[in-house]
Amino acid sequence: MKKILITGTTGMVGHYIDHADWHLDVVKTTRSDFDIRDLDQVDSYFDRMDFEVDIIIHLSAETDVDKCEQDFDHAFMVNTIGTQNMVYQALKFNVPLLYTSTVGIFGGDGSLGPFNEFSPPCPANKYGLSKLHGEQIIKNHISRYFIVRPGWMMGGVDKDKKFVMKIVKQIQAGKKEIFGIDEIIGSPTYARELIQNISQIIKTQLWGTYHCTNIGKMSRYDMAEMICEHFNPSIKVIPVKSDYFDLPAPRAVSEYSENKMLGIRNLNFMSSSEDALKTYLDEISREL
Repeated sequence: MKKILITGTTGMVGHYIDHADWHLDVVKTTRSDFDIRDLDQVDSYFDRMDFEVDIIIHLSAETDVDKCEQDFDHAFMVNTIGTQNMVYQALKFNVPLLYTSTVGIFGGDGSLGPFNEFSPPCPANKYGLSKLHGEQIIKNHISRYFIVRPGWMMGGVDKDKKFVMKIVKQIQAGKKEIFGIDEIIGSPTYARELIQNISQIIKTQLWGTYHCTNIGKMSRYDMAEMICEHFNPSIKVIPVKSDYFDLPAPRAVSEYSENKMLGIRNLNFMSSSEDALKTYLDEISREL
């Protein structure tokens, strides 16, 4: 029986694999199975498989934007070469590949969006560039592919190293004031909904590129306000500009996304940004 092989299953999105409606059994792979940067390791694993693969879902990535900026060789090896190594397996075994990219390939030119699948890419930082290179390799080598672009990721609770859990940890630490950038906008993406939407996309043969973010836009300030309102309304949320935080990687002023192709194909199952954040905050409350 054929199976779905997924990389990067210990991350934020991988956390919800068992909550999705898959049409086949899933094989979860991790760094202990192979290092995606090492073609020999990847080849060895795929050559030893005792099952047939129906599709490869490539979630594994370096998503720490500042780390990517400070060490582009690392970002390039994981996000670009790691993806190329999975492309080789898709070619060798003649199977489709789904790659999770990012809406972070846009906005480097100051455009405000909303960006869709036909918008010209212009990354603001090296993370976006390394993911864009991965996309280009896929498009240049295989025809049966899905490129899925999420936005500002949230989900996974203990797996979450992104904005939402950073704010939650500040609240847990007893902060009386929390600062949120109000001049940068984006489309949050709840990892639970993302993986559920992916499980539906791969049941089709509608190959191509899909934005897959929660609907609408928010600023980091908007998100921080919702998080504080949920956990401790007495905390003061203060709007600041992006230069308030001295971060290594530049940020696009907008990662506001439109799921145009999901809408055209009747595959858009993503909720609004506000509803998704509320649902995730409820999840955090249950698990903390």
